[in-house]
Amino acid sequence: MNIGVNTWGLSKAFKKDYNGTLDRLKELGITEIEPCFVLNDSFNFFKRIGFYIGLALNGTSGSNWFTHQIDEKMKAIKEKGFIVKYAHLTFIMPDKKALGKMIPTAIELAKKYDIKGYVISLLVKDKETTLQYFDDIDKFSKALKEVGCKTIYHNHSEEMDVALDFLMESFPDLDLEFDVGWSIIGKKDPIEFLNKYPDRIKIIHFKDAKQDSDKDLSIVIGNGALDLRSVVEITKEKYLKGEIEYIIDQDASKNDIINDIRLGLENIQKYL
Repeated sequence: MNIGVNTWGLSKAFKKDYNGTLDRLKELGITEIEPCFVLNDSFNFFKRIGFYIGLALNGTSGSNWFTHQIDEKMKAIKEKGFIVKYAHLTFIMPDKKALGKMIPTAIELAKKYDIKGYVISLLVKDKETTLQYFDDIDKFSKALKEVGCKTIYHNHSEEMDVALDFLMESFPDLDLEFDVGWSIIGKKDPIEFLNKYPDRIKIIHFKDAKQDSDKDLSIVIGNGALDLRSVVEITKEKYLKGEIEYIIDQDASKNDIINDIRLGLENIQKYL
């Protein structure tokens, strides 16, 4: 059974010892890596306007890989036997045409590394803001579809009121990477959305949160407000058939993040 991790929360661990961190994940039984790519056009846009560049270069620089770093990082992942099916394209806001600019590089990487889909996230709240990205999403998704690559949307708390449903209704080919933890933070029951989009959800991002919706991203999966048993029960059949990916998305930790991933993995496995 494949269970993966997203690289976002592993910045400090990767910066300290990239290969050693991969080895520790392998020892846990993690089989899949979901990397975060910052392709050149996106990086250059943020550098020009000075927006989010501190985040890109500091807090998550070890877990978000710029175009010139991807070959080196992916080589180590492949050599250690990890699977890579999907990759995030990060820092695409607020450039409303960022995705279109990424198409050539995204296609090149998809072919080179057999990437099955790219995950995007806009952190949008309302229809008016979401509409501003429609042309770019349409252009990107059509171009990637031609080479057999899916476009997948990852929710945060912001989208849970309006934008997520709006995107799902507007783009029938747009699949969903459903982050159950951000759903809780957005004060929405994840079970409702799992039942609402059973055929659109291709990836479950496992994250946990407190019941009061505080944005504490360091909760071990299964130790917070998440009804982990129900999430697994609803998605287990498709997961076992390989129709849904399970990805641990431990964004932060108050202790050793690899140990927190281990504890979360064990909690998930209790219900499999």
